Amino acid sequence: MIIVLFGVSNVGKTTTARNLAKLLGYQFVDVDESIRKRYEITESVFLRNYELVNRKLQQIKEKGIRISLDDFGTGFSSLSRLRDMNIDIVKIDKYFIDKIVDHGEDKLITADIISMAHKFGLQAVAEGVEERKQMDYLKKYHCDVVQGYYISKPLSQNDAILFLQGD
Repeated sequence: MIIVLFGVSNVGKTTTARNLAKLLGYQFVDVDESIRKRYEITESVFLRNYELVNRKLQQIKEKGIRISLDDFGTGFSSLSRLRDMNIDIVKIDKYFIDKIVDHGEDKLITADIISMAHKFGLQAVAEGVEERKQMDYLKKYHCDVVQGYYISKPLSQNDAILFLQGD
């Protein structure tokens, strides 16, 4: 999967959607593009001009690129705004994933974020999963995707192939 990170200054530019589609358009041959093409933003992107940014994200989505909101819950976004954002994926910040192990009632927030994402038709991704207890909790609450050292550290392409082959 290729994830492209852009800062706040790039989102409002009129050429961002076109250039991103062009960049990603000739990177793949015979893969499901909706899985491979993802534009990842952080909540701070919305601080400049919410309406403009949301329109630009819609243009990017129209190019067949999925929008992922990274570090959800640590910045600008609220659960009430979640349904209005032109996004496809909510990446739950590691801060909340750590609460699964460290705090009793605080871990319920993670389950609520997953549930709310699903109610709005969004995919929920947990970042920074490092322990079996976290993984079990996320499975129980039907988190769609997990990433973190519990699964694997970041790998080079060759190491990823070996990892997937079970070597």
